[in-house]
Amino acid sequence: MKEIDNAERVQLRGLLDQQACRQLLESYTCAVDWMNWSGLEDLFWPEAEFDFGMWSGSRDQYIPWVTALESGYQRRLHLFGIPRLSVQADNGSAEVGAIMYLRIGDNSPGTQDELMFGRYQVQFCKRSDVWRMSKLTFLLNGAHRFPATDTGGAAFFADGLSPQHPLFTQTRV
Repeated sequence: MKEIDNAERVQLRGLLDQQACRQLLESYTCAVDWMNWSGLEDLFWPEAEFDFGMWSGSRDQYIPWVTALESGYQRRLHLFGIPRLSVQADNGSAEVGAIMYLRIGDNSPGTQDELMFGRYQVQFCKRSDVWRMSKLTFLLNGAHRFPATDTGGAAFFADGLSPQHPLFTQTRV
């Protein structure tokens, strides 16, 4: 087998760094959907900045804010598209389209579902060989709210996801 030369090592390091940033994005969506707040906090450096348009702040302010926001939903599903990712040395950035499905209410009459469309702009930073996010900005493209049509309480619906849910698996990579 041919030895890896220096140029290939540099290329491989770049691919590994890109993958680490992709895994942070994947972990972000799962942490929010499952309301795994300690797992979410671990994805960001302590001085990380957040801007959602209607709210901005630090990581210490973000965790209570997002906890209160997401706790109001019976169901959450955050889907990311394929990120446009750039990594140079110990810094990176990504822009990724997102679709969010949210159940507002408790499945009683009047319960609403909401689809939101937007994009996330994220900055990453590597310290001591560990990648984390250092800035997250959300840009809302649009939202559509409509009456829920599946309020029968079927067992397979992902209502009430949390780390206490019997199907929760912490997949932090």
